[in-house]
Amino acid sequence: MFYQYRYLFRVLIILANLLIFFTIILNTVISVWQLIIIAGIYALFSVFIYRWIRPHWEILFEKSDYFGFLVPLIFHLFFFLNFAFSHHPQTETYGFSNTSSGRIGTTSDNVPVHGNSTTILLENNAYGDFYFIRTFVDYDKMRGKNVIEYTFEEGLLGLKVIKNYRFSNDNVIFE
Repeated sequence: MFYQYRYLFRVLIILANLLIFFTIILNTVISVWQLIIIAGIYALFSVFIYRWIRPHWEILFEKSDYFGFLVPLIFHLFFFLNFAFSHHPQTETYGFSNTSSGRIGTTSDNVPVHGNSTTILLENNAYGDFYFIRTFVDYDKMRGKNVIEYTFEEGLLGLKVIKNYRFSNDNVIFE
């Protein structure tokens, strides 16, 4: 019975992984070095799952399911628990400037086109090592603004998470 729903199960796990990655993991205050350490733990955890759990679940999963779907989901659930059971909200306000992305392309007449980046630089280089929390998708939300207000919470597993952010305009100019 489970075998015939295996592909639906895979699609649901892929969607859950993507949802957790883009809405929770990218809103976790985590540096590149921490991410490398977590990736190492992830590799060890993958081997553990494959060696111990696989023999008992062979009906539902193939070898590719473990490394491609199941282990990432279990790994992402740690971040989900950290985010879902966070507490003690704290608000931090920073002046910011946009980093210049430089040349982003050329027009059909070979004229260089320059653009603005959606990665910001916070005053006093606050959170300088935390690239993910300083990068945003929509440049229009930050256009003409120079202050950002973050609402952080302490996660269940000790990782700080962003629960909300808001751009505003202040008369203070940060360069």
